[in-house]
Amino acid sequence: MLVVDEQIIQRDDMVSIWDSYRKLKPFLDVNPISLAVCLSNPIQIISVVQFMKERGDTLLLIYGGTPLDAALRQAGRAGCKWLMYGDSSQIYKVEEAGLVQDASHVSSPPVASLLQLSSGTTGDPKVISRTWESVDEEILYYNAVLEQQGLGDAVPIILSSVSHSFGLITGVLASISRGITPEIYDSNNPKVMIRMIKRQQRHLIYGVPALLEGVDQWLEAWKIPLYSLVTSGAPMPEKLFEKLSTKTTCMIQQYGCTESGAASLAIGMKSCDDLGRALGHLRIEVDETEPSEIFIHTTSDKVIATRDLGIKVRDRGIRFRGRMDDLINVSGLKVQPIEVEEVIRRLNGIKEVIVYRGVHPVQGDRVMAKAIANEPITSQEVQDWCRNHLAEYKVPVEVRFVSDIPRLPSGKISRRLLEQEV
Repeated sequence: MLVVDEQIIQRDDMVSIWDSYRKLKPFLDVNPISLAVCLSNPIQIISVVQFMKERGDTLLLIYGGTPLDAALRQAGRAGCKWLMYGDSSQIYKVEEAGLVQDASHVSSPPVASLLQLSSGTTGDPKVISRTWESVDEEILYYNAVLEQQGLGDAVPIILSSVSHSFGLITGVLASISRGITPEIYDSNNPKVMIRMIKRQQRHLIYGVPALLEGVDQWLEAWKIPLYSLVTSGAPMPEKLFEKLSTKTTCMIQQYGCTESGAASLAIGMKSCDDLGRALGHLRIEVDETEPSEIFIHTTSDKVIATRDLGIKVRDRGIRFRGRMDDLINVSGLKVQPIEVEEVIRRLNGIKEVIVYRGVHPVQGDRVMAKAIANEPITSQEVQDWCRNHLAEYKVPVEVRFVSDIPRLPSGKISRRLLEQEV
C-alpha cells in the first residue's frame, strides 16, 4: 500500500494495475524484456518498477519531463527495446523510431537490471546498470541502520521524485520492505504537504536541499516541528542546516552514487558536510590526513571511483569536501569551490551561492561566483569578506547576483554548465 497526495492506493489497486500491464504488447513475451520508462505519475512509476522487478526484466528510468525524441534516444543507447512514455498505455518500439544511428554508443543491458542515468553534472549522462539483487542488498542494509537507530517504524514522506533512486529505492521500496506505507507528495499545493507532515508524528521526510529550502519557509509559517528528515543529492547549505537543526529531532544525510546506491548514512548529522558511516555491505576508502578521492568497495569486489573528495575524521565518519572535477587551478594552486562557498554563505545577505571555474584566455582558471541575495549587498562586499577569511587566490574575481541558480532534474547544480556560460 502507498499514499500519493492523500490518495490511498491499496494492494488490490496495485494488483489491478499489474494485471493491466500483462495485456501490454511488451509483456506478452514471457521472457525478460528491456523497457525504458519516462513517466511523471508516481503511481505508474512505482507500479511498473515493482512489476518488472518481479518479472526479472531490465528497466531504464528516464526523467518524466524528457521530450519524446530525447527519451527514445536514451532508451536506444541503453539497449532498451521498448519505451513507455507519458502514460503506462503509451508504448513505443525504440528501433522503429530510427533515432539511434551510432551503434557504438548502444549497450546491451544485462538481464534483470535497473538502469539509471547518471546526474550529468560533469558531462553527458551515462547509463549505469545495477542488478535487482544489488538493489535488494542496498535496501536490506539501509533498513538495518534505520531499525538500529529506532527509525524503522517512521513513516516516509517523500518530497523527492520517485524517478530517481533517492526517492524510489531508499524512500519507497525500502519502506515497503519494512512493512511501512510510504506517503508521496506530488502536488503543487504546500497545504497538502503540511497536512501530510502534521498527520504523521513519527515522519521521515525525504528531500533534496533545494526542496527543503522551500519546505522550511512553510514550516516557519505554520510553526511545525519535524521528527526526522533525510537529505541527499547535494551538500546542504550551512544556513539551511542550522535552521532545520533547530526544529528537527533527527537529521540524516545520505551519501552514495548511481553505481552503488546509498553508501553511507549520517544519523543525527553534525554538520552540512557530514557523510556519516558506510552501510554494512560496503567499505568506503578515503584518506585521514587530507581531502582525497572517495572509493566505494562493494561485496562483488567492485571498486567505484566516485570523483568526490572527502576526508575521514577519526570517530566521526567521513566529511565531504567537493568534487574532483570542480577543482579550480589558479596558477598551479588548487581551489575547492565548497570551501569558498562555505565562507560566502556566512556573510549576512547571502541566501545561496555557487562557486565555479571561469577560464581566461591568458590567465587560465579563475574563481567565479553566482549568488542570490536576501538583502542589499554588493559584489565588492562579498570579495572583501572573502579576503578576510581566505587566501587571495581563492577570492572570486567576479561575483554576479542572480534571481535563480538553475538545477538539473535531480536537484543538483552543474558547475560544468555554469562554466560553459562564461
